[in-house]
Amino acid sequence: MEPITYVLDRIEGDIALLIGQADGGILEVPAEDLPCGCREGSLLQHTDEGWKNDLAAELLRRQTMEEKLRNLLGKNK
Repeated sequence: MEPITYVLDRIEGDIALLIGQADGGILEVPAEDLPCGCREGSLLQHTDEGWKNDLAAELLRRQTMEEKLRNLLGKNK
C-alpha cells in the first residue's frame, strides 16, 4: 500500500495541521515530529521511520502552481 501524502497547512503552537491530499482530512501531529525545514506547503508522508519530506513531489507541485499563476496573470512567455 502506498503511503498517504499530506500537505503541511500550518503550525499552531506545538501542533502541525496536515491535510490529506487524497481525502482532504485534517491530521494534527506534534510539530516536533516533522522533519527539519518543513514549511507551509511541504509535502509529507508517514513511514515506519516517521515523517519524511517528499521533496520531488513538492518541487513538481510548486512548479505547476507557479505555471498556473503565470497563465492566470497572462505572463506566459
